[in-house]
Amino acid sequence: MGNTQSDQRSDQEFERYIHSMTLVRKEHSENLGRDIDLFRPESLEFEEALVLLIELSFDEAEHPGQDPNAVVGKFKDEVNMRKNITSRFLSQLLFMSYKRISGLCTEVLVCRLALEYSEENLFKMLNDRLMYRSSTTIPDLPSPVAFQHFLGSLVEGLSALHQRNMTHGFLLPVNVLVFNKSSKQPLFKLLDVALISKHKKLPHQLLQKDAFREGLLRSVDS
Repeated sequence: MGNTQSDQRSDQEFERYIHSMTLVRKEHSENLGRDIDLFRPESLEFEEALVLLIELSFDEAEHPGQDPNAVVGKFKDEVNMRKNITSRFLSQLLFMSYKRISGLCTEVLVCRLALEYSEENLFKMLNDRLMYRSSTTIPDLPSPVAFQHFLGSLVEGLSALHQRNMTHGFLLPVNVLVFNKSSKQPLFKLLDVALISKHKKLPHQLLQKDAFREGLLRSVDS
């Protein structure tokens, strides 16, 4: 069984979209546990802006012991919900394409996703600030306004997911993307790695989203 007509058309559109950008590099992301491609779009809102391309396959190696149809159905439902979320504080799902790759007696469904990405993230920002503070006697602490802006951004991003009954699951500094970092109020966006990460979400990694959200809100209001 080969590609359907809709699969082929979608794949052609995706190829045109990718070819409209410049490939920056290919790398293996330890954070995601996957190989990724990074592209630079022609029109940039921020200088750090990139597009992350990732391929997800639905074969036995990726999902051992699970019903492939159930895995695909659940993933498509999550993607459909995710693409309808337009929060400024979440990395946007820019483009998606499904294609079927046929082999000897096998057929694998592959989903290609393009998401907003940034070279800068909270981990790098904190590390750079720590290095700067170690080299000077002048303290470089964020103001209360800057701290409230940061927490408010996370609250908004998590709330957007919560309204769709979705959980982030990997709230780590490396997954908080930073845009317009030189401004007084950078734009913070959550990279929704629960959708694309190969790593399993362990119970101690899962956030109690209601309690966490309320805690952030109390911090912002205080």
